[in-house]
Amino acid sequence: MKKWALIAGLLAASFAAPIYAADLAECAAIPDDGKRLACYDALAKAASPAGVSEQQRKEAFIRDDIIDRCQREMGSFGASMVKACVDEDLSSYRALGTLLQEHGAIIERCQRQMGRFGWSMVLACAEEDIEAARALQRMRQ
Repeated sequence: MKKWALIAGLLAASFAAPIYAADLAECAAIPDDGKRLACYDALAKAASPAGVSEQQRKEAFIRDDIIDRCQREMGSFGASMVKACVDEDLSSYRALGTLLQEHGAIIERCQRQMGRFGWSMVLACAEEDIEAARALQRMRQ
C-alpha cells in the first residue's frame, strides 16, 4: 500500500511542480513582506497532506484498501483482472453509499459478514437482503 501511495505522490508532485513554481513566483512578486509570507504560508498549507479534507483521506484509504485486496486476490491473473476487480469494488462502494441512509443496518451486517470478500460482495448481500425484506413485506399484505 505504501508503494502505491509513494507512486501516486510522485506523480502528483511531477504534475504539481510547474503550478507550484508559478505560484511561488507570484508570491515572490508581492512587495509587502507580510503579504508575501502569508502567500508562502498558504502555498505550504495547500501542498501539505493536512490540507486534504477528511472525506478525501477516507476515500483515498478505501481506494488503497481496494487496490491492495484486488492485487492480492487477482494479481496472478494479470493487471486487467486487478483493474476489473478495482473498478467493480469502487462502483459497488459508491452504490452502497446511496443505500446507506435507508438500509444502514442491512449494510452493516453484510459488511461484517462479507467485507473480507470486497465491496461487490457486500453490495450483493445487501441487495439480496433488501429485496427479501420487501418480498416478506408484500407477503404480509
